[in-house]
Amino acid sequence: KLLEVRISVLKALEEARNRKEIGQSLQAKVALTASGELLAFLMENEAMLPTVFICSQVTLAEGDGDLVVTTLPADGEKCERCWTYAESVGQDAGHPTLCARCAEAVNEGQPD
Repeated sequence: KLLEVRISVLKALEEARNRKEIGQSLQAKVALTASGELLAFLMENEAMLPTVFICSQVTLAEGDGDLVVTTLPADGEKCERCWTYAESVGQDAGHPTLCARCAEAVNEGQPD
């Protein structure tokens, strides 16, 4: 199931690139609208979807019928470490160019 959805997402990302809406897939937020069993499956795996689709963000919504894939520019700024776009970039004063996840990872390696 996930590979079938990924094929649809990659096609939508390529179309967005061709329309010059994004330059690369990490600049995108993917909005998926699905129903029934597929929506339940996607919701169970929501945390891994940005990694599988190689994009910065994924949102899920309930729809009526087949899968609908929409691409939008990602929210937030680009993290200097992981290159994903996140609204949390700059929230850690000690690491103003990193997202919260990367700032936490870098802080874990620092002595107290």
